[in-house]
Amino acid sequence: MSFLRLLPLLPLLACALARAEVYVSTATPSWTALNAAGKGVAHVDIRLRPGTTPANASFVVETIPASGRFTLSAPRLTLSRAGSARLTVTSLGESAVKVILREVTSGGQTLSAELNFHGPLAIKPTAVVSNTAPFDLGISGGVPPYTLKATPADILGFRPDGTAAAHGSKAGMVVVTVTDARRKTARGEVLVRLPASPSLQASNWLVRSTVAIIRPVNLTNAPGWFLDFPTVASGRNVGYVMEAMPFRYLAGSALEARFTLVTEGPVVFDHRTAPNNTSDFPAHVRFLLQNGPISLDAHGRWWSNPIAVKLQPGSFTLRVPLDPGQWSNVWGQVGDLDDSTRAGFAHVLANISEMGFTFGGGFFFGHGVRVSGGSARFILTGFDVLP
Repeated sequence: MSFLRLLPLLPLLACALARAEVYVSTATPSWTALNAAGKGVAHVDIRLRPGTTPANASFVVETIPASGRFTLSAPRLTLSRAGSARLTVTSLGESAVKVILREVTSGGQTLSAELNFHGPLAIKPTAVVSNTAPFDLGISGGVPPYTLKATPADILGFRPDGTAAAHGSKAGMVVVTVTDARRKTARGEVLVRLPASPSLQASNWLVRSTVAIIRPVNLTNAPGWFLDFPTVASGRNVGYVMEAMPFRYLAGSALEARFTLVTEGPVVFDHRTAPNNTSDFPAHVRFLLQNGPISLDAHGRWWSNPIAVKLQPGSFTLRVPLDPGQWSNVWGQVGDLDDSTRAGFAHVLANISEMGFTFGGGFFFGHGVRVSGGSARFILTGFDVLP
């Protein structure tokens, strides 16, 4: 992104014998818009300063750059007793042309002006940001200075050098609006993602069952939460226990959860079955990673498989490497089956929407679990992304 500015127009009088003071007219344009064909026309006018004696003066024209995508109306300007002369500069896409006029007559004056040509105002920021490092907003065209606005305002901020950076405390889609000095506007979108960091606050978790929603309960005087399994008679079950993580990415070597199962009575963990589920595999809990809503998207949901924990009294650690070979998708395909499954698993790791656990049997991992013959409580005491 280039910032163009009007240079001070300073006439330098090199010879006291000069009979007339010549100056670049203040009406000289500093900014000119390129048309749809990428062409712009601007002028440099020189005049006698009012009150001075008219005199002939001749100036050779020099430019910076010396050549480029622009043309000049003449290589020389002559100021006669008429009192003014004009140089026309036509840009064919050149963004800036500095014009230097050097007097070759007795006055010896040097005049200069910088002409700036701009295209339509545009902004093309980095599309996805996954950390707090500064990034370029890709502003082009228009007339600086620029004014920037982010909506919502609490996800990223702007730096003095014109770049932006995520605050690192909130993720989401941000619309960045740039307004130039002529009040033209342009907009671009930035998706800000943050690393997934599991919470142990019960309020951040949702339990989905077949009939009613069950909420976990915070532990007393300790981080973590618990939930009680519904009974078979209730018609409910615990299926998906998830924490929402929109616009997050999962980076690390493994997931690890620490939990305890406490039972009273001769409890039987019963996983909900279906006509096409003939597996007698006992009820288990395993990790679930999800991108987007629950659906039959082959690569939208991934279960830790074969690693899981059988539901029975005791304290357990569920640790699963973030290796595609240790996960399977909704179609039962292992993540390292082929290029498609590997890409699907990588996509979910980069775009987590929900992360947590599912409870079920050996065929339907998330069809839900209920109990009979007593009561059972699942107590989550730890959940980490291992580096």
